[in-house]
Amino acid sequence: MFTRKEVTDGLGRAISCLGLSDWYLILHYKRFKKIICSLSKQTARGASGLEIGAWPGYLGLSLKNLGYKVTGTDLEPERLGDLGIPVVKLNLNSEVIPFADNSFEFVVFSEVVEHLQSDRVISALKEINRVLVPGGVLVISTPNKTRLGAIFHNEKHPASEHGHGHEKEYRLDEIVRLMNEIQMIIVSAQTVSLYAGVGREETNKYYYPLIDFMWHPRMVSNFAKTLLYPLLKFVPQFRDSLLIVARKEL
Repeated sequence: MFTRKEVTDGLGRAISCLGLSDWYLILHYKRFKKIICSLSKQTARGASGLEIGAWPGYLGLSLKNLGYKVTGTDLEPERLGDLGIPVVKLNLNSEVIPFADNSFEFVVFSEVVEHLQSDRVISALKEINRVLVPGGVLVISTPNKTRLGAIFHNEKHPASEHGHGHEKEYRLDEIVRLMNEIQMIIVSAQTVSLYAGVGREETNKYYYPLIDFMWHPRMVSNFAKTLLYPLLKFVPQFRDSLLIVARKEL
């Protein structure tokens, strides 16, 4: 398992290399750290893995910096430029994963399942199971359908032809049921607060630390979110995200 400093340093080097917009990092930094920490508890340094949905590259490059052998897939690999890890084109709504059986020791499937057409989810998960080695690890994160943000900001993410937007969001029990259906062993399944400390602008596009709510639009709703944020420790069903770690059967 990596130390907190190792995880932070790995992410820091990826940020220095890619240098993307501050708002994106404000929104997703905690997610990246949580995924890496969850993965490091279940895999050895140097393990081979697949990140499905690699854009914008922070997570895959961070994993590489930490010693993993990472391959990525993306709808538009060209938008990642020269990331330093191989990235292949893949649309799970219409294609199979272009790798042989038992190719990877882990798969990261973070913020992707909600973008898939609902009738393609099981086939996509079966594909992930196929490319994992026996005992291989799958880490999934996805928005929690019952999160507080859906109440405060009436969050809606309509799907688009470019893969943006959400086709379907899930409750924790629904993801667990999907894992059982493909016969993967649940290691942990929990709701987590990955975005609770982040406020959003009126356009839903730009984000800022929630502590700065006084200087941004939606002051009232973000102030309410600030007050309620500590309560999420006691009301897990309102946390913003789902985090599932599972293993392929031996």
